[in-house]
Order: sequence, then C-alpha cells, then structure tokens
Amino acid sequence: MLSLKKMKVSILPVTINGSKDALPKHSLNFHGRHPMCIEVLDENPYTEFQQLSIEETAALTRQRIAARVGEHQQDA
Repeated sequence: MLSLKKMKVSILPVTINGSKDALPKHSLNFHGRHPMCIEVLDENPYTEFQQLSIEETAALTRQRIAARVGEHQQDA
C-alpha cells in the first residue's frame, strides 16, 4: 500500500464470490463444481485517499469490497 501512495496510482478493488464453497477453510481439497463470480469494482482514484493514512485507505478499500461479497450482504 505504501508504494501505491508514493506512486500516486488508483486502487482497483476485486471481489471473488463463491470461492468459500469451492475451497473450504483450512482445506486444500476441492469437492465438485462450484460457481464463482469475479467482479472488478470501480477504481478508488488516488485523489480519494491521498490525504488518508495507509490504515484508513486499507479500511476504505476493504469496506468497498465487503459490500460486494455475497456472504457480507444482508440478503445473502
């Protein structure tokens, strides 16, 4: 994250929905077929986080990703 701020580049958040069922926690065993969806979210322009700390920038990005991950949504 530090190099992103030094380079003044945008962040492009990505979500992967469905991977939890395909690869259960603490396991490397794949069982059957599981649909997954990869979504590239709108970029976080550098101007949105240039005044934020690294921790605040990470929290903002994490919040945007979590809002699009199925298991974190209210209706999921």
